[in-house]
Amino acid sequence: MNKYEEKRLLIWGKTYPEKSKKYLECVCTGAVDEEGQFIRIYPIPFRYLNPEIQFHKYQWIRARVCKSTKDTRPESYEIDPASIKIEGEVLSTQNFWHSRQQWIFKNLNWQFRTYCNGLDNVQKNHRTSIAVIKPREVLNVEIYRRPEADRDRYFDKEQRVNSSLLQTDLWYEFNKLSDEDQRAVKNLQYIQSRIRVHWLCHDPHCKKHLMQIIDWEVVELQRKRGDEIARQKVIDITTLDKYDTHFFLGNLHQHPNRFMIVGLWYPKHPPSQPKQLLLDL
Repeated sequence: MNKYEEKRLLIWGKTYPEKSKKYLECVCTGAVDEEGQFIRIYPIPFRYLNPEIQFHKYQWIRARVCKSTKDTRPESYEIDPASIKIEGEVLSTQNFWHSRQQWIFKNLNWQFRTYCNGLDNVQKNHRTSIAVIKPREVLNVEIYRRPEADRDRYFDKEQRVNSSLLQTDLWYEFNKLSDEDQRAVKNLQYIQSRIRVHWLCHDPHCKKHLMQIIDWEVVELQRKRGDEIARQKVIDITTLDKYDTHFFLGNLHQHPNRFMIVGLWYPKHPPSQPKQLLLDL
C-alpha cells in the first residue's frame, strides 16, 4: 500500500461529475504541484464535501495524496478528501493570467505543440496521460449527440449506485465529509450532448483531431443554458487571434490512446506594441 504524503496543489480542472458505486459520485480533478508536476486526483465526491473545502479552479489546496494503486497512469493519485484544506483565494486573471501561468507552464514535461509525433509518441513510450497543447487552428466546434448506449450505461450505473447505498457503509463514509444538509442524494443530470472540437496541432502534416470537452464549466453551461450557448462560448474562447488558447488533455484509463479536452486555458493576447519609427539622423 502506498504511503500518503501532504502536497500543496493548484487546481486547474474539474470534469463533470459521474456516478460511482464505490464513492457515490466522483469528479476527476487536475492539479499541478509546487514543482510543476501535473497530476490527477481521484476520488473526490465534490458536491458532497463540506462547503468550506469545495475548492475552485486556480485555487491552492493542501491535501494528503498517494500514488494510485488501481490506476497505473503515472499522473494518477488517490486523495484523502477529509484532509483537504483550502489555502488562499482564487489566483487572479490580471496581467493575462500571469499568476496562474507561472505554475501551469513551469514544467515543460507536460507542454506540447504537436499531438502527431509528439504527445502520441510520449504516451506510447512513457504512458503520459495529461498534457497541455496549443492548437494551430480550430476548424469547427460542434454539438455531438451521445449514443443511446451511453445513456443506458449511465442509468444502469445510477440504479446500481442507489442500490448499493442500502447494502454497504457507503452512506456512512460520505456523511463523514458532509454537513447534515448535504446528506441527501443529489440529482445528477445526464447530459445527452457534448461539445466536440475539430482542431489541428502544429505538426505540418496533421490532418485533424476530434475531441470531446468534459470540462465541468462547459458541461454545466450546457445543462443550464443549452447546447448552442455552450457551443458559442467555446467558439469564442478558441478564437486564436483573440485568445492564447491551450487545451488541457487527459486520456481514458481503459483507452490510453484516446484523449479528451478536460480543461481550457484562454487568457486574452496582450495588445500589440506600436512599432517605433526609426529616424535617419
